[in-house]
Amino acid sequence: MPARRKAKRRDVESANARFVVEREQFESNFTPYYEQWLTPATLFQFAIYLPFQIPLETGRCVTLPLNDGAASFVFTEVVTNSQLLADPGAVSDTFTTIDVYRTRVEMLYVTERNVTLAGEALAELFGRLLDHLNAIVVAYQVLHHDSRVYRVTPQMLQAFCLMRRVDVRSWFCDSQLLGLHYDVPYQAPTLSDEEVAQLGWYALVIESEYNPFVTAVELQHVATRELRDGFYRDAVVQAQAAIESMLGALYVAIRTIEGVSAEEAEQERERARFMPMVRREFASRLGGNWDTSNPASVVGNWRSIAYALRNQIIHNAYHPSYGEAREAVTAVELFMKFISDLMKAQTGTYKSLARFVSSPMSPEEAIARGAFRE
Repeated sequence: MPARRKAKRRDVESANARFVVEREQFESNFTPYYEQWLTPATLFQFAIYLPFQIPLETGRCVTLPLNDGAASFVFTEVVTNSQLLADPGAVSDTFTTIDVYRTRVEMLYVTERNVTLAGEALAELFGRLLDHLNAIVVAYQVLHHDSRVYRVTPQMLQAFCLMRRVDVRSWFCDSQLLGLHYDVPYQAPTLSDEEVAQLGWYALVIESEYNPFVTAVELQHVATRELRDGFYRDAVVQAQAAIESMLGALYVAIRTIEGVSAEEAEQERERARFMPMVRREFASRLGGNWDTSNPASVVGNWRSIAYALRNQIIHNAYHPSYGEAREAVTAVELFMKFISDLMKAQTGTYKSLARFVSSPMSPEEAIARGAFRE
């Protein structure tokens, strides 16, 4: 059964402490519990900051016995000041602050083996501990109905994690920084005058709903952002939504070119089953390899990776890894490029499709084509 204890508050509140659990506390408070099933020889400690609060009092510890050791999690309340504009409508140096509560977690792994880990093995241990922590997080979420908390992934945490390996007998410590991801804030280059002008008039194009494929591109970027932020399931679902939006818009555009009204084309799209539409409606009109059964093709690769993973998530509550989600998002990006390239290449009946995926029109051309509403 999980053990629930408190770390000594004087250790937690020490101004110079890098880790909550130090030798005195480990030997007096942790070792007696661990010795019920193992004799600790090596300790690994990782310090992370959750993007939300688990309302456990500072120093509270939860331990999960493992087959090869034990995993302990020491929780610390962290309070930071968030600056809030006193007048959100003004550019001002006047701020008011509010307290923001977050939780620091010290993840401990102990084993009776003398172990030294590095590289992938160290990252794998971190991942195992994060999985166990997520079980605690979800248990709290379900028991206390707190929708503000969620499973965490490395991309949701700080870029670098302070960690150390400790030889328990001598308390020799080897500390280092463990890289968790590469998403660090940076300043984007300032837009030029020409880019600002393009931004303004293209916003009017979007408001006019002239280009029905904008939503698909927007969803694609949502998927990329979700992947970057560590929401793997959401990334896969949003990526698939981008494909469905793009193919739906493409079907309607094709049918209107063929003389069907936009309303009737929309009704046809709503009645159509998705995968049969992919297999039957586009190849004969636009060309290209739409064989969904061949993983070597762009479309088959999308079906075997992204579409299949999305179904696992929706129907089986599957939690993909970062690698799986990234592969799925990439497969969708390749499929969307495949569709765009086919649209650009049209020279016959469907050549007007190219205007939706070519370089943005100039304001004059957009007005001439009726892209703007009154």
